[in-house]
Amino acid sequence: MEPGNADALNWLGVCYLHAGQLEAATAVLTELVKVDPLFAMGWGLSSTVHWFDGRFCDALPGLTRAIELDPDSVLVRWMWGYTLALNGRIDEAGE
Repeated sequence: MEPGNADALNWLGVCYLHAGQLEAATAVLTELVKVDPLFAMGWGLSSTVHWFDGRFCDALPGLTRAIELDPDSVLVRWMWGYTLALNGRIDEAGE
């Protein structure tokens, strides 16, 4: 009902991800990044879509931005480490 509401877009994107609706999740989370480009979790979530389609390298740029925006976020750090591991960068994932 509020297409520009970052919180609504965030949770709708999470719901689509959990439902396996990758195309819908991508659209919503891309919009979230446009609506609130300083929201680290938006960048993080929009990147995790690539986990589910096997394009692990494509998740790195958005998660790099998420780390820049919120380097102290435990969840963003976890997503970053997990993505590094998916890319075979195990040594870096533990840093």
